[in-house]
Amino acid sequence: MADKSRDISIVVVGGSYAGAAAAKKLSDLSKKGYTGLKVTLVDEKSHYFHAIGFPKSLVDAKYAAKSFLPFSAFFETGSQHQFINSRLKSITDAHHLELENGQQLYYDYLVLATGGKAPGPINVSATSKDEGLAEIEQLRAGLQDANSVLVIGGGAVGVEVAGFVAATFPQKKVTLVHSGKRLMPTNFRDG
Repeated sequence: MADKSRDISIVVVGGSYAGAAAAKKLSDLSKKGYTGLKVTLVDEKSHYFHAIGFPKSLVDAKYAAKSFLPFSAFFETGSQHQFINSRLKSITDAHHLELENGQQLYYDYLVLATGGKAPGPINVSATSKDEGLAEIEQLRAGLQDANSVLVIGGGAVGVEVAGFVAATFPQKKVTLVHSGKRLMPTNFRDG
């Protein structure tokens, strides 16, 4: 049987979908008796951004504001888990890493969930909520000022963007261009 009280340090680098889910699930083990568990989440951004909601965020400022969740709120107050707002600089050996802010962290287990970055303008590149909201507001202002909108790509994101823009701005001409035989293919390899 596992010793649930031994000290275990887990560092999760990257706070997008995979990293955030890993950090949350791992930290929840503390509630199941793993009293020596310490989870540290590291990300360059101060907030988790719900990227799947980006198309609606383009047309709805209130929704956009709700799409940013502070990483500091991922863990229960008073727990030994923590969020560090920084970037990974280097993995120095089998159990240590260095962050760009100069911090050195020890880990028993390291989860690298740095993911990828979608090209703009379909994602937020800012590192804070305020900067992210400003990016989205700039795009929204461009949509409001435009007479017509051209959306290139008939996958899930393109179709959602075209739909939200058309519903929000019914007076604008919205054109959706896609290279595939059909929109939103059931098998993305057929796209």
